[in-house]
Amino acid sequence: MSAIPPASGVTIHNGDTMDVSGGASVDSTWILTGGSQTVGGSSTTSTATNTNIEGGEQDVVFNGVASYATIYQGVLRVTGEYVHEGPLPPGEADHTSIEGGEQDVDTGIATTTTVNSGGVENVTNGGTSVESGGTLTVSNGALASGTTLQAFGRLNVEAAGTVDFVDTAISQLHASNFLIV
Repeated sequence: MSAIPPASGVTIHNGDTMDVSGGASVDSTWILTGGSQTVGGSSTTSTATNTNIEGGEQDVVFNGVASYATIYQGVLRVTGEYVHEGPLPPGEADHTSIEGGEQDVDTGIATTTTVNSGGVENVTNGGTSVESGGTLTVSNGALASGTTLQAFGRLNVEAAGTVDFVDTAISQLHASNFLIV
């Protein structure tokens, strides 16, 4: 296993790890099967943008932000209580596209997520998906479960997409916030 320093345009291979913390920012990384990247985990905000997850794992922890990630295989985990140290902001993921694999939101925040065929979004332990003004699109046989929709959030269910409403909380929404095609 080798630790790779935070850098943009890097491919993280089997056994490689990258810790993006201390205010670091990376762009356009690939995480392959067996590789992992942790974003956040320090007192200053760290970011990863345009990450492609192809079988590996990205963990977004407190003070971490992942934007415009695409998950082909593997998992993106968004948490808020990875390390229990004070009132730091939870991990956040925005504009995630789930083509396959999954996004697990456990005490973290995910906004503007698109779940396509073969993709899964799981929201547990008070995690939040679709903040005010965000959109969750579920299409082509994909599944979203445990989702929380907050005021002015939007849920689009298209082409055989499934939302498990038993585990879905809907707060202060109006009929205009739903688009079912």
